Amino acid sequence: QLKAKEVAECIEAALSHAEPSNKASVKVVGQGVLDLLIAQEVIDPVKLSRAEQSTWKPPVRAQVVWAHEVLRIDAWLGEAFRARPNDPILHMVRCVIGIAQATGMRVGEVLRVRIGNLRIQHGHVQITIAPTRSDPTLKTKEGRRLTFIRDSRVIGYLLEMLRIRHGVSFGDPHSIADLACVDTCSINTELASQEGMLFEDPHHQNEVWHEAQVRKWISIVLKAATGDPRLTLYDLRHTWVSLGNEQDFCFDHLSDDKPYDRRAN
Repeated sequence: QLKAKEVAECIEAALSHAEPSNKASVKVVGQGVLDLLIAQEVIDPVKLSRAEQSTWKPPVRAQVVWAHEVLRIDAWLGEAFRARPNDPILHMVRCVIGIAQATGMRVGEVLRVRIGNLRIQHGHVQITIAPTRSDPTLKTKEGRRLTFIRDSRVIGYLLEMLRIRHGVSFGDPHSIADLACVDTCSINTELASQEGMLFEDPHHQNEVWHEAQVRKWISIVLKAATGDPRLTLYDLRHTWVSLGNEQDFCFDHLSDDKPYDRRAN
């Protein structure tokens, strides 16, 4: 016995109370509710005016994934882990999204990170990006870049992936994200000695394990968490550049380097 107008008013009320960066998600949920009720013939779509129907279409977004949207993805993946703790695809999806958010790396660069290019330094993880056969183009004047992960949450995911998939031991698993408890010298020596990729297929050298499935689920969770059906993993790179440049410009007067040069190299 629901009335179409009352349903639309309820969704409109929820939309008005949403945070600005969450409005796109609320609109998508509202459209989903309306579509479901119409499909089940609970409400009459004819009684929804054209103006009301157009209200729920998601707006054009900037190519930025906000921090609370990434935390929402983390929460969803956390629920999935409790149901399927040994699913390798879940581990890879969480780790890839975390690295991309923390470093601004390209999709192919994240998926093909080599273990030998990882290093623990000064309480964070350093990743060296160098041209590979899959991406030989020199994107910068040096031809290689150094990126850093300082987020303890992402560091934890990365170290857990190394421990589970590659047998790199970090001592007490309860302090896996606390690099102060790790013997960095021995760990760095072990990392440098390994030639394979972090996400390598154990049965096929230099191929990404479950790559199609990982890309699929990354796309699904990003689109769901942001409410933008056009969003891709590459937008995490846009986010890193946009928000990082803003931070760098605040301290521009403290360094001889230009902010854009620091971001690029």
